[in-house]
Amino acid sequence: MLVSQRRVEAETWTHVALVRDAAGELALYLDGELDATASLGDVPTHAGLDVGRTNPPAGCAARLAEVRVWRTARSAAEIGASFRTRVTSDRRPADLVLLLPGDDVELSGAARVEGALDAPPVLTDAERAAEEALFARYRELAARAGDATRGREVFRATCAACHKVGGEGGAIGPVLDGVGAKGREGLLRAILTPSAGVESGYRTLVVRTTGGELLDGFLAAEDDEAIVLRRKDREDLRLPRAEIASARFDRLSLMPAGQLEALADADAVDLLSFLQSLR
Repeated sequence: MLVSQRRVEAETWTHVALVRDAAGELALYLDGELDATASLGDVPTHAGLDVGRTNPPAGCAARLAEVRVWRTARSAAEIGASFRTRVTSDRRPADLVLLLPGDDVELSGAARVEGALDAPPVLTDAERAAEEALFARYRELAARAGDATRGREVFRATCAACHKVGGEGGAIGPVLDGVGAKGREGLLRAILTPSAGVESGYRTLVVRTTGGELLDGFLAAEDDEAIVLRRKDREDLRLPRAEIASARFDRLSLMPAGQLEALADADAVDLLSFLQSLR
């Protein structure tokens, strides 16, 4: 059995990919990042595939905006690169055997495919090419043998204001202990395209006060009386609900893009070596 390690939030768009390779190894990806693995022990032949079935058979509570079934085991790079691209009948990969909506198939019972609530923007061809070139560059750097000890110092200088490792650092973003388990591809995707698969708990909360002030940050805590907004390099701000005119979550991550690109190659190599060592 394979169960996700990361909690999937209700009413939040999440891309889920399950891969089974020829050896029977299973890999589960959430928003393009490796989440969990398991082994079947053997490679059974599937006569059919149920998507959305539960046990006991009450049905799946999720809303499915799209379903893609592939003939071949997709790599981490392929999954990460494709979940923000649109597949059409005139640009359909040869190994894509089922596409819903699109293919003329009969769904079981009351099953249906619905439109996405808040899917990330679909990349244009130019944007996809630029992203592929960016990932190719940093895959090469991440594969180099860097100095993890020096990488820790780069981390302290560039990342620790927002992230904790070993109990040290800021509390704006996720704790990064064990982040190396994401694998090289998942780690690069989290750094290079942070808003593509941002966890719901780390989305930017945009608040407009009754006085007309616009604030944004991380929702650190809330109760019936107030919310606590956490912002980089500032003290936590407690806002009474009576002073909040509106509040919404943005799809953008609190982590800006371009963090890794701003570093010299030697610093990037060492930082990536350090992060990959955190298992």
